[in-house]
Amino acid sequence: MITRREDFCKYSIITLLLICALHKKYIASLSKNGIIKSGMPSDKIEQLSKISNEIVEEVEIDLPPDYNVIMYNDDYTTKEFVVDVLESVFHKSFADSVKIMEQVHQTGSAVVGTYTYDIAKTRVAITIRRARSAGFPLRCEMESA
Repeated sequence: MITRREDFCKYSIITLLLICALHKKYIASLSKNGIIKSGMPSDKIEQLSKISNEIVEEVEIDLPPDYNVIMYNDDYTTKEFVVDVLESVFHKSFADSVKIMEQVHQTGSAVVGTYTYDIAKTRVAITIRRARSAGFPLRCEMESA
């Protein structure tokens, strides 16, 4: 049972460290640097370190879903403009840009790249804005990969 305010503060710091899933070495460095005072028994620090290691092993991280950016063919947008957009917005090489542009032209559409939601949405918006400002009806969309 925690009886003194100083002990309560010490245990609160350890609890916060466990919530953040910090591992044993970090707790030991806190103890050495005087952040955790010597009043806490070393076996308690060891026990809390083991718990924090178990917490770290149980954490699962989900990767964000990917989205394909798709460019569609039209009869008005020039091939040069499409290649320029692929190079400047999607950071494709000239050879890759020409290859993708030809695929769009021949098949009607092509996947330009696969990105996380925010990046895909931003690149689609930039592409459409540039096309409209240049007077082209280029269609570019994103869909779940």
